[in-house]
Amino acid sequence: CAFMCRFALYPFSLVKTRLQMQKGGQVPTGAPRATAGIGAGSAADCIRYTGTFDAFGKILRHEGPRGLFKGFAVSCIGIISGQLYITTYEVIRQEAKRLNDAHRVFNPHTMDVVRNGVAGGTASLLAQTVVVPVDIVSQKQMMMSKVRQPPSMIHLSREILAREGAMGFYRGFFASVMVCAPPHCACAVSGRRLSHAAPPPARARWVERLVSADCVRGARAGASAGPAALMSVLPRLRQ
Repeated sequence: CAFMCRFALYPFSLVKTRLQMQKGGQVPTGAPRATAGIGAGSAADCIRYTGTFDAFGKILRHEGPRGLFKGFAVSCIGIISGQLYITTYEVIRQEAKRLNDAHRVFNPHTMDVVRNGVAGGTASLLAQTVVVPVDIVSQKQMMMSKVRQPPSMIHLSREILAREGAMGFYRGFFASVMVCAPPHCACAVSGRRLSHAAPPPARARWVERLVSADCVRGARAGASAGPAALMSVLPRLRQ
């Protein structure tokens, strides 16, 4: 399910990234300045688009259908961040409850809010340690509009490591956390609260899963359309 959703939405993510990163002037469609490496993935190597539909048309015309999926294989590695998020979230919730039961720091009502918020934020933070490096390499490939076959993940990773060190994989990490962590905290808290408000146990479990999982992703997707997401992308794709 996660793979199919990613597959269906990936072309829109690619177009969004290119539109955000393109510069004001018309860029020639000739041979790129570099056919591999970090420089080939800069905004200056992109064809000029006037809008979403224009971008789809030009990508299909100049790069073919595969052009809409540049970086897709790399981005699929990020699916494991979902499992990391869920595991971290549940472990922190249970551990926080155990510690509070032992030391009675908060009353049960307050503790429920605190542990859900802390668990959601911390799980999001850890998930970004996987998502950001994957996004950096994937977005490098996304931006190579003049290259039919982008360099491989291994090739780009080696270049980033050689030129910038390990920290090169975490450019924009703080901005990404600020995009994702607050919505995750809010949805984790509100999801649990809503599930408690639903009388039947079966309904409570359904509401909890719906809000805590699907709506968290929706909140992240909504937030990702804003300026904070652009600030997280800009450092990743600079030369």
